[in-house]
Amino acid sequence: MKSYKIYLAIIIIAFAVYTLFGGTAHQAVSGASLESPSLTHPLGTDDLGIDILAQLIHGGGYSIFLGIFSAGSATFIGSIIGIISGYIGGKIDHFLMAVCDIITGMPQMILLILLGAFLGASYLSMIIVLAMLSWPQTARTIRARVLFIKEHDYIRYSKQMGTPLYAIITRHFLPPLKPLLTLAFIKMMSRSIMMEASLAYLGLGDPTSKSWGMMLNKAMAFPGIYFTPYWKWWLTAPLIALVCLILSLMLLSKEIEV
Repeated sequence: MKSYKIYLAIIIIAFAVYTLFGGTAHQAVSGASLESPSLTHPLGTDDLGIDILAQLIHGGGYSIFLGIFSAGSATFIGSIIGIISGYIGGKIDHFLMAVCDIITGMPQMILLILLGAFLGASYLSMIIVLAMLSWPQTARTIRARVLFIKEHDYIRYSKQMGTPLYAIITRHFLPPLKPLLTLAFIKMMSRSIMMEASLAYLGLGDPTSKSWGMMLNKAMAFPGIYFTPYWKWWLTAPLIALVCLILSLMLLSKEIEV
């Protein structure tokens, strides 16, 4: 097994378990302000004396769950719209693809900032915003595949025999679409985690969260962070974790795609 798969499995399991059952260590003051790494605090503490390792692990679970929920929502919406658009065609297809073009053509980061500011910085609003901006790519991919599948003889025979639309979709469309949906889910999970980190870094994320983006935001807001030794553990820890997670998801999606 390749190293990125091992890292991905460990980080998802450990961070998810800690987020669900780890208590409040990521919020509790457990040492002096800005302690350097030690046996008690392997990654040191922040300006409030909170353990950075506890924040890092909790933030990983926060980002992973957000990525899973937002990517899952976007995959579900995109697959439904893609199947309907490709299978029915006509004016419905033109309308749905026009909506996709409009959303895709908008500046994603600007739209993300506007929607985030309008809906608020809660966990649920972040999932909604990320799902709203991510589904068009999946819809286009699924539509293209459905257009190819529906020309097969067994699809025409099923329609002539009066097979319900639900049965045609679940029996004939979904099985060949599963690899595409899996790939789309992983790519959108990576994208959602990166976009959430970007919003949090800009100060538009949930201020009560300990996500990696919010950790970067608070570290960068410390006066003269680069002129102190604190950046070595306060800034680099969430940055390295974020890069490793995104890179692992990208490599996994590339392997599935090939």
